[in-house]
Amino acid sequence: MKRVTKFCLAIVMVVLCAIPTKAEAATNAPSRVINVVYDDSGSMYFSDGNLVDTWCQAKYSMEVFAAMLGEKDTMSVYYMSDYENGTSAKPRIVLYGKDGVSQNVSKIHDQKTVDGNTPFNSVRKAYEDIKKASADEKWLVVLTDGVFQGVDGTDGINKFFAQKSTDVNVMFLGMGQNVDTIASNPNNGVYFVKAETSKEILNNITGICTRIFNSNKLEVNVSAKTCSFDVPMSELIVFAQGANVSINGIKREDGTLIKSSTTPVEVKYSECDSTKPIRTNQPVKDLLGKIATFKDDFSVGKYTIDVTGAETIEIYYKPNIEVAVYLTDSKGNQVNNNSDIPLTLDS
Repeated sequence: MKRVTKFCLAIVMVVLCAIPTKAEAATNAPSRVINVVYDDSGSMYFSDGNLVDTWCQAKYSMEVFAAMLGEKDTMSVYYMSDYENGTSAKPRIVLYGKDGVSQNVSKIHDQKTVDGNTPFNSVRKAYEDIKKASADEKWLVVLTDGVFQGVDGTDGINKFFAQKSTDVNVMFLGMGQNVDTIASNPNNGVYFVKAETSKEILNNITGICTRIFNSNKLEVNVSAKTCSFDVPMSELIVFAQGANVSINGIKREDGTLIKSSTTPVEVKYSECDSTKPIRTNQPVKDLLGKIATFKDDFSVGKYTIDVTGAETIEIYYKPNIEVAVYLTDSKGNQVNNNSDIPLTLDS
C-alpha cells in the first residue's frame, strides 16, 4: 500500500508541475515560421489570351496571413522570379509578428511584382530554409496558378512533398482554372486547396488561416451577426470580408457597444502591380476585408457583431480562464511543500 501511495502522489506532483497558469500559457504560445512561395509569373496577369486577376488573389491571401501573425511568428515571402537561376536568393520580404499588423500588411501590399516564370527552385529554397529553422510549428505555403519549371509535373511535386521532414507542414493554394491538382495528404501534413475565383478565395482563406495558425474559431450566425459562448473570453478577433466592410464594434446583450482595442486593419485587393507597363488588368474589388481585435472581459452569453457590408464573418478567440490544481490534507488544508505530503494512508 505504501508503494502505491507514493506512486500516486508522484503522479499528482508531475501533473501539478505540467499545468500552466493563464500567464504561463500566454508566454508559452508556440513560435511559428511560415515560408510563403509567391507565384509572380506572367500567367498571374495574362492566361489563355485573357487578362486575369490571379495576382490579386495571391497578394490578398498573403495580406491576410500577415494580419494573422502572432507576436512570436515569422513569415518570409519567396518570389518565384528570384529563383530562375538557382536557389541563392534570400526571401524578398521577412515579417515579424511583433512588428504589428499594419506594418506587416503594408509591406505585402506595397511590393511590386516582376512578372516572370515559375521555377520550382523557389519551393526548394523555401523548404530548405524552413527545414533548418527553429520553431514550434513550421508551414510551407505555396501560392500558384500554373505549371512549374524544373520539376516533373504533379508527380514530381507530390514526390517532393512526400519526402519532406515530418515537422514541416505544407499548404498548397492553387488559384485559377488551369492549376495542377496535387495530392492532399493530411496524415503527412500536406494540404491542397483550389480556388478558381475571387469568391472562392474569400470562402477558403479563413479555413486556411485556421489550420495554419491553429486558431480557435467561434460559430457565427452570419445572417443575424451573432455568436455566443459558455466560457468567458479575454480577446475576440473579428475578420470580416466583403466589398464595403466596416467593423463598428461588438454589442453585449444589454446593448453596450465594445469598441476594438486598435483601429481595424484593412486587407485589400492590389491594383495591377506588374513592372511591365503593358499590363492593364483591373482587380476584382470584392477582395477586401478588415480585422479588428477586441480585448475585454467578455462574460458568458450572446453577442452581436456590429458589422456592415460583410459577405463572411469569422471570429477567433482567446478564453479568459485559469486552471488551478492543488492538494489538501485530511483536514482540508492546502499542501504546498513536498515534505508535507504523507507517505502512508490512514487506516
